[in-house]
Amino acid sequence: MGKFFKKQGIQVRKKSRAQKNKWFKKNQKKDQENNDSSSESEVEEDIDAGSDNELPDFKKQYPDDQSSTDDEKEDAEALRNAPTLAQKRWKNKNRVLLLGSRGINHKTRHLIEDLNKLLAHTKSEAKFHKQNSFKEINEIAELKNCQNVMFFEARKKQDTFLWLSPSPEEGPSIRFLVENIHTLAELRFTGNCLAKSRPVLSFHADFDSKPEWKIVKSALEKVFNVPRYHPKSQPFIDHIFNFSILDGKIWFRNYQIIPDTDTDVVEIGPRFTLTPLAIFAGSLIGEKIWKNNESMTPNEQRRMLRLMRQGKKPDPVARAQAKLAKDMAVEGLEKYNDERREEIFK
Repeated sequence: MGKFFKKQGIQVRKKSRAQKNKWFKKNQKKDQENNDSSSESEVEEDIDAGSDNELPDFKKQYPDDQSSTDDEKEDAEALRNAPTLAQKRWKNKNRVLLLGSRGINHKTRHLIEDLNKLLAHTKSEAKFHKQNSFKEINEIAELKNCQNVMFFEARKKQDTFLWLSPSPEEGPSIRFLVENIHTLAELRFTGNCLAKSRPVLSFHADFDSKPEWKIVKSALEKVFNVPRYHPKSQPFIDHIFNFSILDGKIWFRNYQIIPDTDTDVVEIGPRFTLTPLAIFAGSLIGEKIWKNNESMTPNEQRRMLRLMRQGKKPDPVARAQAKLAKDMAVEGLEKYNDERREEIFK
């Protein structure tokens, strides 16, 4: 409620702020209506005064908004569907489905992110539940129009296996043990390269020594080779993917090419090692064609370490027997002669 005040001897009620706003809005609406009515009357007078030939062409002056939006949509679709330089030359349309299973550790998760940044032809997918059949991964690859599969499988929340399938429809597939993972954020090397640029693949000479290593080399070539003129790739080659064999393991390194330096290359990262365990006939399934008898599974490695630790532990029975044997060996031998000591200290 407003307060009262005196104006020329008359007691008048003072309006509150809400009442003033209401009165202001009401007067504003009245002014707007008056302006609209006056503009309409002016237009009618102009039409009455002029002849039919002098009438304005409202279609030309005020075009239809809907027709203009339709034209803009058609132009946008034409630009979107216009062939580009990459579409004319892009012939190798291989894609890689990159995904991991539930239960992978943080290092494997960051490794998947690093590979997704380095490879322009990858397509990521949500984590796969291991209780489902691996055939579903092949179906996902078919839906995603991917011709290769890289699947990181976690076991016991501490072991990581890599399934590499260069052909989800026919196979074969290779199973690796992934060890010594070091991501880009962890290494922090001085080397750097363009994102999504095409790499040069470098393989050790031992890949051509055995037939199983030749299969592994062909699978790695198909997966890590970024197609030429890929729309997402950069038209530059400034880094190298090196695959070397040592102690039956594949050591992966990523180097930047710097021609004006002493070494010509600087390491970027990430790092990891792959131990081939088996080759299967199908894609992620099928009969086991080859098995690596020289390598040890993580369970066997942990078992050997446990036995070594148990062998180093002291045996209480053996320790008691050694003490008894020592006591029996020194029995009857006295360190000092008590009789002579009494003669000295008389």
